Amino acid sequence: MLFVFIILGELLRTNLFNRLQCVPPHNDIGKVNLAIKSNFTYSIWGSSTAYMNVNSAFIEKATNTPTYNFGISGAAFDQLLHLQSFAENNVNKTIIWIVNPYEFESYDYKLEASQLFFQWQDQPVIHSYFKSKSFIEGVGLKYFGWYGISKLNSKHWNYIFNSIVDIEENVNGFIGKNTSFRTVNNFYPINICKPRERRIELFRKIASEVAKKNKLIIILPPVIASISFLNFKKQIEQPEYTVIDHNENSLFKDSLLYQDNVHLNINGANILTKQIIKDLESI
Repeated sequence: MLFVFIILGELLRTNLFNRLQCVPPHNDIGKVNLAIKSNFTYSIWGSSTAYMNVNSAFIEKATNTPTYNFGISGAAFDQLLHLQSFAENNVNKTIIWIVNPYEFESYDYKLEASQLFFQWQDQPVIHSYFKSKSFIEGVGLKYFGWYGISKLNSKHWNYIFNSIVDIEENVNGFIGKNTSFRTVNNFYPINICKPRERRIELFRKIASEVAKKNKLIIILPPVIASISFLNFKKQIEQPEYTVIDHNENSLFKDSLLYQDNVHLNINGANILTKQIIKDLESI
């Protein structure tokens, strides 16, 4: 009887996790699912400054190359488990990673990773992440069916029974907004930001792993604040990948190109995207 109970838990957990894995890419969990299953030649990664600032459909059309924007709202650089899995699962792809220096200071995490990556315990990077947070949880999620089921929260159940929730209209993952500038999201002080050394080391480690089998291009996005990222750029640079600082680009000093202090509007995004296409051609 106990054996039957255990097997039933395994079968039910597998079914529920599979249903989570099938949520389509019209929301963040769907983007994670697509990232782990896909092999796009060009891909864009990061937080909202990725999916609002870089027009992936524009890159696809200009280069005639499959392109997708996998940016996730509120994701810090060390929470992009779908990026690390994509890099592990693919070879010779061009990965464009939009990196925000403010994430390297005293960062307040906005994303709960279990919401988006929970269902992919068969991916080594993701399983290792959960196991590093809690050995019991990592092992339980992968090997004990009823434990995994018990950890499903209301968000997961919502996705399981209604996959068309949290819909955000996007084109190849890009969400362009034609809005006027607002003084919000002012994450940068006037003085040069001073990143924490521990987070610099962690980023360099993750970036090196991502670049092992693929071409990695790091983009420092433009911001409206009068601040330089040149020192930060030097700190994160390594021979394995390219770092390009578009905050130094004089094209992005006009507030008419921004929807707030760190996010470009659709006009600014298209200009930055054209610059990135030039970057791709020159590297």
